[in-house]
Amino acid sequence: MVTRLTPSIEDYLQTIYRLERGKGVRSVDVSKQLNVSKPSVNRALKTLVELGFVTQEPYGDIFLSVEGRKTALELNKKYAILRGFLIHMLGVDEKRAEIEAGQMEHGMSNDTIERIGNLMRAYSLKEENSSFKTAVTNEEK
Repeated sequence: MVTRLTPSIEDYLQTIYRLERGKGVRSVDVSKQLNVSKPSVNRALKTLVELGFVTQEPYGDIFLSVEGRKTALELNKKYAILRGFLIHMLGVDEKRAEIEAGQMEHGMSNDTIERIGNLMRAYSLKEENSSFKTAVTNEEK
């Protein structure tokens, strides 16, 4: 059975992933990063532990499980595609793109985001071929 995560829980999971870097993460660091209270972090951690996405010893560091890392990686991929789309395809400034990609990722299906990624790759290849043809034509003159 696939568990649908809330946007808030997804944010906690992504933050832990970004902070972890192969080491444990302290709940106070998650609190600071997300600008939320420590009790809020503790409630989210309880949910993440119940879902099997993280492990934590009492008052100890937080570690992602294999499933937690896999899910966080997928969430970060969605975010990166949307952020790239906003910046490179639509010309949205980086700060705004970071905020809006974070909002958009929660409401879009994996299929839609994959299609956006495919569109970006196709556009990129088209642009590369066009630039190459222009460069070759200019050299021939």
